[in-house]
Amino acid sequence: MFFRATIIFYILNMPPFIFSQEVAGGNHANIYKKPIPYAHLREADVMWMKRIWREIDLRQKINHPLYYPVKPAQGRMSLFDVIVQTCTTEYRLAAYSTGTLGDDDMFTQQLTIPEFLDILMDTVIVETVDPDTEDIIQSAVLKKIESEAVKKYLIKEDWFFDNQRSVLDVRIIGICPLAEQYNEYGEFKGYKKLFWITFPKHGIFLQKPMFLTAKMTLKEELMTTFYGKECLTATS
Repeated sequence: MFFRATIIFYILNMPPFIFSQEVAGGNHANIYKKPIPYAHLREADVMWMKRIWREIDLRQKINHPLYYPVKPAQGRMSLFDVIVQTCTTEYRLAAYSTGTLGDDDMFTQQLTIPEFLDILMDTVIVETVDPDTEDIIQSAVLKKIESEAVKKYLIKEDWFFDNQRSVLDVRIIGICPLAEQYNEYGEFKGYKKLFWITFPKHGIFLQKPMFLTAKMTLKEELMTTFYGKECLTATS
C-alpha cells in the first residue's frame, strides 16, 4: 500500500523535465527521424499500473512548440494542423469519435473522412446590420475550427512499474484535441472534445519534426514530458 501511494504521489508531483533527454545529433533537416522504440515489456514484469488522463494547456509557454505557428509557415505546423493534414491527405491517420456525450475514449467508432471533416466545422452566430432598417440580424453559419482555437489536449496514459528494468515508465494511449467554444454573445462556454487518435499505432506520423522547435518529433516531445501537464483523473 505504501509503495502504491508513493508511486501515485511521484506521478502527480513530478517536475516537467524529469524524463527529458537530449536528442541525439545536431542536424534536424530531415523530415523523418528514426522512431524511438518502446522498451520490451512483458505482462509478468508489470508490478503496478495505473491509467491516467492528463491535460496539456498550450497557453503555457513550455507548450508553445505544439501550438505555434497557428498558420503553417516555413514548413512548420502546429500539432493540430499536423493531425488534420495527416488524417485527411497523407497517411490517413485514424481518428475516433468521442461519442454522443463526449465520454468515449475507447476508440470504438472510427470516423470516415466526411465525418472527420464535419467535426472540424462549428456553428457560430454572426450579426449583420440590415441596411434598410438598421436592425441587427443574427444568423447561424458554419465555420471551420482552426488551429488557433485548439488550446488544450487530453492525453490518455498508462503508468506502470517495470520490475525487470526497475523503472517507472509510461505509455501514451491516445490524444484528444480540445477546441474553445463560445455562445452567440461571444462568451466562452468551455472546451469541446473533437476526436481521439491512438498514439502507439502511427509511427510515420510520430516521426515528423514539424513543430516550432524542429528538434523533436511528436513522440519525443510527449514521451520525454517536455510539456507541462495537469492530471485530471486516474483509475483506482
